Amino acid sequence: MRTAIIVSVTPDKQLELPPNIQEQLVPGDEYLIWETEDSITFKKVQKIVTFDDLQQKVEYLGQDETWMSEEEVCQIVKEVRKKQKEQN
Repeated sequence: MRTAIIVSVTPDKQLELPPNIQEQLVPGDEYLIWETEDSITFKKVQKIVTFDDLQQKVEYLGQDETWMSEEEVCQIVKEVRKKQKEQN
């Protein structure tokens, strides 16, 4: 969904972004900027994520308490297979 907003340039030539846009900005993110005669367009650069990056993020976020353990998944699979076998 695209939305259009109007922002002001401050006296020190900074863009005054609304809070909902500021919430989306992450330090370290990069943006590609196109400039034409009458417009400036920003597009977020999609970084290539490595396995190490993902692993660090998982370690930082920690394990989700709602995740099932491998043992729980195995038990559910066994129960489903048993029910299917009984039905056949």
